[in-house]
Amino acid sequence: MTSNRVFKDRRNTLGAEKRSNPTNANGQDPDSSNSPVQAQSTRARAGVLKLGAFQTKKPLGNFAAGRHMNLKNLLDPYSEKLMVQLEKVKGQKIWGQSVPRIDMATAIDKGQRDYQEDAILMDCPVGSDTGIVVVSDGMGGHAAGDIASKIVATEVFKYWKFSGLNCLSSDAEVRECLLKAAEEANGCLSEVVSRYSETKGMGATLLALVLIGTRAFWMSIGDSPLYRLRDGELCQLNEDHSMAPQIDMMVKLGMLDQQSADEHPDRNTLTSVIMGGDIPKIDCPEHASHLEPGDILIAATDGLQFLSEEEIQSIVAGNQPHRSETIVARLVRALEDLEAPDQDNFALSVIKIGE
Repeated sequence: MTSNRVFKDRRNTLGAEKRSNPTNANGQDPDSSNSPVQAQSTRARAGVLKLGAFQTKKPLGNFAAGRHMNLKNLLDPYSEKLMVQLEKVKGQKIWGQSVPRIDMATAIDKGQRDYQEDAILMDCPVGSDTGIVVVSDGMGGHAAGDIASKIVATEVFKYWKFSGLNCLSSDAEVRECLLKAAEEANGCLSEVVSRYSETKGMGATLLALVLIGTRAFWMSIGDSPLYRLRDGELCQLNEDHSMAPQIDMMVKLGMLDQQSADEHPDRNTLTSVIMGGDIPKIDCPEHASHLEPGDILIAATDGLQFLSEEEIQSIVAGNQPHRSETIVARLVRALEDLEAPDQDNFALSVIKIGE
């Protein structure tokens, strides 16, 4: 378990953003019209963010104005695709096996940033034996990070929906499809950068989670975490492509104290990211992870990690009997209750595996 993420912004401090409270005065489940929890057919507010090795101190100049210039033509085709769907998949048959009901919900919030830089897409249609969640987090301080996350999330989501559903016969086929989806997204970023000079240096992380019956596949690039709660214990399933694991190892070896590790200026430095060039690291296991009834998965951007893993575990386990919307709302409320002055954008999806 790691300690709370230090509320320290290595970029210019951004103004606070007033957000709606995800619970009412009585502590009851929120009304979807006032909550950041995305109800069915609600349009996602997509974006991106990131700190780290690829951070630049080069001023963005008038790039903000560029968001309203010719880059608008780039964003328009994606705006209609970035829809967050909340679906309930009832018990069904797959390969002669009974598939447990899957309950999914999602939320996205700007935190204390001026604009949304995270992107999230999810789809688990009723009557289908598959589901997908794609999370992308743009690199903070870089040109067009918000655009990068939209492109990465959309390209991976689109590739899976058009090609991946034809590659379900083996773990190897699913894995190959996920890797190909990352290649497509990376190639698209490369093409955009070559066409729009003001986007040079943009990049994004990627977390794609695919559910096929009782099997879970994932592919991740960067530091967006994938958690699983099983029997009350929370663990991170995917690799963290940042300097945080190495710094934490220094604590275990007695080379660094915990406070220094938490406040280390390189803690959030990325060691892998999608930027249109070579991708240093990709976490995409060869074999699926088996899901058990009662498992809860959380796919998120690193903005969720303003909460410690102990806090996330307590919230999710404490609300395990409730539906996914309630768990999402409790996590959002906990982040807001922190009142961290530099709370990152955060996007998260909670997936409950039913009995």
